[in-house]
Amino acid sequence: MSAGNTTRILATILITSCIAYAQDTKPEGATIIVEISKFRNSKGVVQVTLYDKEADFLKEDSKTAITIRVEIEDKKAACEFVGVKPGKYAVALMHDEDKNGEMKTNFIGLPKEGIGMSRNAKPRFGPPKWKDAVFTVGDEDVPLEISMMYL
Repeated sequence: MSAGNTTRILATILITSCIAYAQDTKPEGATIIVEISKFRNSKGVVQVTLYDKEADFLKEDSKTAITIRVEIEDKKAACEFVGVKPGKYAVALMHDEDKNGEMKTNFIGLPKEGIGMSRNAKPRFGPPKWKDAVFTVGDEDVPLEISMMYL
């Protein structure tokens, strides 16, 4: 075996070790694992938004909310928010069936597309409230199971 081959083999082992190490290192903070069920169909995507402030909850112009768009398969979807600092949070979902990024509503403003909230908070005479959807994140990962609602 030549010196060139030995160098390439050692470089490959080193790069492979670094990649494996990088994949095993977890970012600081907890992971919120969101599992979503009860879609009426698998069309479009689900928009999953994580809010960290009551004042921003369900506001489209929130500067601190984080939104992930996820494909739906077999009327189910899942996503993760990684590296979440301890605190109070709420999650809101929208089944964006036509993938236009906007909630379709009827003539009185009720959603025509599916919605969902952490703690499966339900709308009562208006949108769900922060106090009904809020949950606490500490050092441990947080699993959430959310069922879609169609009004």
